[in-house]
Order: sequence, then structure tokens, then C-alpha cells
Amino acid sequence: MSESTIRSAIKNALDTVSNAGATHDYQRWSADWQAFLDLFKTTVGSTDQIRGWTIAGGPVEVDDAVEEFGGRYLRGYGYTIRGYLGVDDSAATEKTFAGLVEDVMDALDADATLHGSTYYDTSWARCDVQELRIFGDVLCHYAEVRVTTWEWQS
Repeated sequence: MSESTIRSAIKNALDTVSNAGATHDYQRWSADWQAFLDLFKTTVGSTDQIRGWTIAGGPVEVDDAVEEFGGRYLRGYGYTIRGYLGVDDSAATEKTFAGLVEDVMDALDADATLHGSTYYDTSWARCDVQELRIFGDVLCHYAEVRVTTWEWQS
């Protein structure tokens, strides 16, 4: 397996979530507001809104506590999956977003590639941050879901 395979597995898991919005397999940014909207604007039902997910991360340092075993070592891959949803108080989007975050975590936890026999261990998805943030002129729900995967290297 490789970093790109793990990243693809995360994106594929995100794509299984109903009404997740736009999903990107890397961190997307733009200083231009219209370009940002083009990346994250989604129509759910008949409502246009900012709704989407990005994946950031990659190989992380091998833990010093992990010793070589049979000429192999463990390499960790840490990812932060960032979610965005425009706030609409009258539509109770906080509850919608909380449900989306849970659905994303469930999809990551259920993914056969991430939790298959190829990897030594993949941590269960956890949400470290869930708050409101301003993007451009729009108040958005924002979350960070984290997952770490360990793979034997030779």
C-alpha cells in the first residue's frame, strides 16, 4: 500500500456518505471567494450551500517506541478530514452537521481498505474539533475528524 492508496480509501469512504457535499482528496484553499465557492458549493434538495470535505496529511514519524521486527518497521499515516457546512439557524444546520460528522466517522470506521489485513492498525475516527468559523463572508460549521493508519514497511 502507499500514501495515495490510503488517501483514496479515505476519499472513497467520504463519497459513500449521503449528502456529504463536495469531497476533495487534498486540502483546498483559495484567496478568491468565488473560486472557494466553486470548490464547496453544493445543492442539497433545492438549497445551494457550502458543504464539503477535504483530506490533509500523510506519512508521520515512526514512533520511537516501535522497534524493528523481523527487518520491518511501522510507518504511520495521519490524516485530518475537514468538514464545512454553511450555517442556517432556521434550518437547524448544527444538527445536520453533527449527523454528517457522525456519518463520516462511521464510513471511515467501516472502510474495508483502512481496517483490512493490510494495515497493522487503523485508529477509529475521532472528531477533535467541531465549531463555527467564518469562511469569506459566510459563517460555517467546521469539524476536524482524525484517523491514523499504521503499515508495516520492509
